[in-house]
Amino acid sequence: MQLRFSWMVAALGGLLLAVAPAAAETVTFTTSFEFTSTSTNTVNLGTATFKLLGVTNSTVNTPIASTPFGSVVYERNGQAPAQGMFGFKFTVTQVSPAGSAFNTSNIFFGNITSFNGVAIIDFVGAALKIGNIVYTPQSNTAMLPLNGGVASINGAVQAVPLPAAAWGGMALCAMIGAWKIRRKPEPEV
Repeated sequence: MQLRFSWMVAALGGLLLAVAPAAAETVTFTTSFEFTSTSTNTVNLGTATFKLLGVTNSTVNTPIASTPFGSVVYERNGQAPAQGMFGFKFTVTQVSPAGSAFNTSNIFFGNITSFNGVAIIDFVGAALKIGNIVYTPQSNTAMLPLNGGVASINGAVQAVPLPAAAWGGMALCAMIGAWKIRRKPEPEV
């Protein structure tokens, strides 16, 4: 009987170590943008206007290679194609799953460069991580129509699975718990 129980515990431990968790997770997040020169989401270049719009409570199933993080709205207002470069701050706030007690949002920086009717949206730095979710904004080059238009800002969202050491620790805890239950002393009568 004891030998059969030992084999069952060993099989449970092996199963926990062998089965890798799926990295799919449902994630809800909100994004916001702020130009560093104006501390708002709008900047003017002559009569032309650039506005960065985020998304609110976007829900995706990870992994997803490209999902909207926001958009750039451009209005020429009768001016010749605007030329300039603007730095911005991009903030991702994760609604669910919960990050950690100290980390539910993270900040990324980037630039918009506009010249001859083309806007280049460039992000600087590595991917953002909140809890086990990684956000990777994608740089973009967009043509700006004559009178104005909208360019999408997209990015990838991915869940990072637990490391194998964590699964090994859980298997060890399961085996110790099973051993303690098996070894539980019988009450004296």
